[in-house]
Amino acid sequence: MWHLLPTLGLVATAVSCVAPPLRLAVRLRRYARGYPRQAPADQPKPRALVILPCKGQADELRDLEDNLRGVLEQDYPSYRVVFAVGDPEDLALPTLRKLCDEYDHASLVQATHRKNQSQKISNQLKALEQAGPDDDVLVFFDSDARPAPDQLANLVAPLTDPQIGATTGFRWYTPVAGGLGSWLRAAWNVAGMPFLAEDRLNYAWGGAMAIRRETFEACGIAEYWASALSDDLGLSLLVKQSGLRITLVPLCLIRSPEDLTMAGTLEWTNRQTVILRVYNPAMWRSIFFGEGLTLATVIAGAAMAIAGANAGSTLYAAAGLVAMATIVFGRMAFQASVLGTAKRLSPQLVSTGSTWRLTLLAPCVIPLTVCNSLRSWLSRKITWRGIRYHMIGPTQIEVF
Repeated sequence: MWHLLPTLGLVATAVSCVAPPLRLAVRLRRYARGYPRQAPADQPKPRALVILPCKGQADELRDLEDNLRGVLEQDYPSYRVVFAVGDPEDLALPTLRKLCDEYDHASLVQATHRKNQSQKISNQLKALEQAGPDDDVLVFFDSDARPAPDQLANLVAPLTDPQIGATTGFRWYTPVAGGLGSWLRAAWNVAGMPFLAEDRLNYAWGGAMAIRRETFEACGIAEYWASALSDDLGLSLLVKQSGLRITLVPLCLIRSPEDLTMAGTLEWTNRQTVILRVYNPAMWRSIFFGEGLTLATVIAGAAMAIAGANAGSTLYAAAGLVAMATIVFGRMAFQASVLGTAKRLSPQLVSTGSTWRLTLLAPCVIPLTVCNSLRSWLSRKITWRGIRYHMIGPTQIEVF
């Protein structure tokens, strides 16, 4: 009997590690199935001001023009786009000037980077100065994401509900040349989508978010941003504190055609985790301990399987293997469910080839997330588009 306790305990722990992610994936599927396939034709379409901060990098210039044309060619009757840069010699400027000459509803401003806020927020606040009295909705896109033509309308539509403070899409990385770093970053990113279907867990993603201008002003978001690093998590925090909801628009899966090295993936995932730790420490702790327990269970299962095999104990060896298999295949099932939901929402975005790669890489997200969490626990310093930041608090940062 005493020999059964550790084996049953290990298997039970493995099941407890697998259950929460699977539950989130099921809820995401139900949420997406119940969501309208498109915004109603008679839905009010208030005038929108689209803010798009840019910081050109050599490896992104290839896709920059196509990404920005995707924003400029939205199927929406009344909107303006304001590009904002922080460097008079930014590599993106030739493309931005070209597009401003082509499109009457595009304009360009240059910001000055303040030392107590991120460059992105400096750009956004400068662009917000262009808001006119008839701009009823503020929409934020990223320059490295390429929205489909209907995504502005889909983002704005839910804001007619007075209980919804902000809406959000979700980034979908599609590696171009591929490589392990690119696919691992994409797999890590996919695992975050189910959180957005839960009101108590979700947040706005800065690459595709919309908010009524009156809500933006009532929540004091511009004042909060004045000394902040994260635009989206800061906005999310203030919107929820005001008693309003943030809603995921499942149809707004925004394609990001990017490649990344393994070193770049580690830096990117570390940065996201540090920002999460500062702005949402409760969620950070939940992920840290949850994934830490999951990884510990895998290691314990491997140790038990090896020890059982060496001692000739079939029971111990089998229990260790069952625990490991439960977590590995459970995590793959979770990933496959999320990918299946995404494929139904946007068949052209999620290919069969990408599905099996992202599913097979799902177990690798566990140790990567634990490494990210440990790194964010030890240091709050990050590098973001070539600029070094030390995140002391949500509204207290140092720029190096």
